Amino acid sequence: MLIDWRKLNGLPVYTVSGRKLGKISSVIFDIDFNTVFQYEVRTRSIGGRTFLINPSQIVEWGGNKIVVEDGLSKDFAPVNLVESANS
Repeated sequence: MLIDWRKLNGLPVYTVSGRKLGKISSVIFDIDFNTVFQYEVRTRSIGGRTFLINPSQIVEWGGNKIVVEDGLSKDFAPVNLVESANS
């Protein structure tokens, strides 16, 4: 499947259980292998957090969203997502 950056940028990201994590804000490429290394997801909240999602964590590409594994702890902090150094 091919997708243009204009459609990927701002695409909402949800967990399997339906919790919205945020929207795609950037993509990190591995130029040695010409592949996507991680997707950067930014939350909507004030002082929002940024998470990095590995392509292997994506469960489904819907028409209008990306669905990732839950991996949520009891307090709903994303634990299997790597928090970006930019946050």
